[in-house]
Amino acid sequence: MIPDGWSMGAIGSQLEKVIDYRGKAPPKTEDGVRLITARNVRFGHVSLRHAEYIDADLYTDWMNRGLPRSGDILFTTEAPLGNVAMYPDGEEKFALGQRIITLRTNERMSSGYLFQFLLSNHGQSLIHSRSSGSTALGIKSKEFVKIRIPLPPLAEQKKIAEILSTWDRAIEVAEAQLDCARTQKRALMQQLLTGRRRFPEFEGQKWKEVRFEDVFVRVRRKNTVANDNVLTISAQHGLVSQETYFNKRVAAKDLSGYTLLEEGDFAYNKSYSAGYPLGAIKMLEVDEPGVVSSLYLCFALQNTGEHSREFFRHFFEAGCFNRQIYQIAQEGARNHGLLNVSATDFFRAYLRVPPLAEQRLIARTIGTAEVQEEVHRRELEKLRTEKKALMQQLLTGKRRVSV
Repeated sequence: MIPDGWSMGAIGSQLEKVIDYRGKAPPKTEDGVRLITARNVRFGHVSLRHAEYIDADLYTDWMNRGLPRSGDILFTTEAPLGNVAMYPDGEEKFALGQRIITLRTNERMSSGYLFQFLLSNHGQSLIHSRSSGSTALGIKSKEFVKIRIPLPPLAEQKKIAEILSTWDRAIEVAEAQLDCARTQKRALMQQLLTGRRRFPEFEGQKWKEVRFEDVFVRVRRKNTVANDNVLTISAQHGLVSQETYFNKRVAAKDLSGYTLLEEGDFAYNKSYSAGYPLGAIKMLEVDEPGVVSSLYLCFALQNTGEHSREFFRHFFEAGCFNRQIYQIAQEGARNHGLLNVSATDFFRAYLRVPPLAEQRLIARTIGTAEVQEEVHRRELEKLRTEKKALMQQLLTGKRRVSV
């Protein structure tokens, strides 16, 4: 139901202009006027980390379909579909690339309201309902402008946009705090786990160079107990339940050949994944045994009284063993896409390790930074969840605002 005083209307009827540069391949140069492409338009903001340019002398000719301005909305029509951002404020001018349309609202609609609606779950659902494509979803301009949305009075639109933009600013602050916490943790890991930074009480004590097999023993424990908790390696969450990660089970029915892992065991997935060019090594952190494919190379500390599990969990996560893996990896890949790293070479590689007391202090220090990162991550997730709930109420009229 539409609230009293609201109406329904097509997006196209609320637009003054649609600037569409799709189908034009911009002539890129090393410098000049910065180009905004679909790669730069993220969900809710423009990211300028990826920089491309067009010749400044060609800017006017290239932008002959219309110049964007502050208050305009950038919308990605495909690859990815449905990302929405406000055109950047400021004096810097930008050129627009392919797969983006620019929306300029008329005097009957607040651009902030349309921006927030397109970000909402309902708005995204309407966008996808009019999309098409077999390999990559996309939406045509003529279909996009037909999308019908609820229209409060203009003053109420502006108030809704103002409230939700306040949440956006809080989310931006939380994102910046999380990025800062991550950067600090990574810096600590690179300094402490390589010995470039030492604690005063350990100055003068040398790190030992030992073989991997002197510290770890290979885990060959077969699944003789019919454990059906199949684990997979997640870059962000470590060893996690396969059903939770994929929302389905992709393992074989017969799990007797799988390796049974217990708390504190490590598993090495030799396949490439984002952020892990030489594969990922993760430790099972929960006291709940699980099984992994025999393609994983599994191992555990020989003696927890001589070495710290937490130290090595951070050590592998920081990629401190990547150089050794690179040196022993054979060129090419097997049919299943894994690096050609043999278990023999893996266990005969060398490690540089500090004394146990220093290992523990390093692990505690990085662990504290890890806790701070998690606090910021949870706060960000809480803000995002609360904003979604508020959007559902304000953009449907279930909750009215005072104007």
